[in-house]
Amino acid sequence: MVTLGLLLVTLAVVFAPWPSDPPVYGQAVSHFERLRGKDIIPAILTDRETDHTAGWYGRRLLDGLVLALLVMGYANLFVIIRWRVWRALIALTLIGALGVAYSVSVGLYLGPMVMAGGFSLVLFGAGLSWASYTRLR
Repeated sequence: MVTLGLLLVTLAVVFAPWPSDPPVYGQAVSHFERLRGKDIIPAILTDRETDHTAGWYGRRLLDGLVLALLVMGYANLFVIIRWRVWRALIALTLIGALGVAYSVSVGLYLGPMVMAGGFSLVLFGAGLSWASYTRLR
């Protein structure tokens, strides 16, 4: 279940449409364009300033941290499969919870919705595995 969740998150990051920043109705970008802060509307056509605020930089930071969560998820899954270190289930549960919190806060686009489903699978799969493991010891 955790592997399927991480694969869903990977597909959402690579292929699914994400909201632009600033949001433009009906326009979507890839996650990597959102991470770079690419604007849909060129600055010449708008009256807004080209300086970015702290909120803009914060959103770029969160977009990058989601990729770090994805890499850490695969690393923890590898540790569980290879060395049977069950404490990595706690880390996977936290990764799932943080990923769901991020993806739900982004908006109603296909990318964040698929990502929320994937991180939900990670959260519940790792959480149930950890709970059953601690009960059996």
